[in-house]
Amino acid sequence: MRKFIHTVGKNQTLSSIAKLYNTSVVSITNSNKTPIHEGQRLIIESKNGKMHIVRPFETLAKIATMYGVNESDVIKINNLQSNRIYIGQQLLICE
Repeated sequence: MRKFIHTVGKNQTLSSIAKLYNTSVVSITNSNKTPIHEGQRLIIESKNGKMHIVRPFETLAKIATMYGVNESDVIKINNLQSNRIYIGQQLLICE
């Protein structure tokens, strides 16, 4: 199992977060305070997923293509407000 830090986004629920990471609500609640709130950082344990560190000249589209996932999924799971990323940023990629 890999551990990830997830920042709760607007209107996210335990169920929607569990679905993103392919894990259970119980697994999330065992490691975190509930109820959850926007901005809260959660520890998530998941069998799926990789951490990608953004390198110079990479775009979200290029990263998504590299892993065979949708750009919109990368935006959603990382709670990004747009497709803007920066060098050194860590992105969770769930395949």
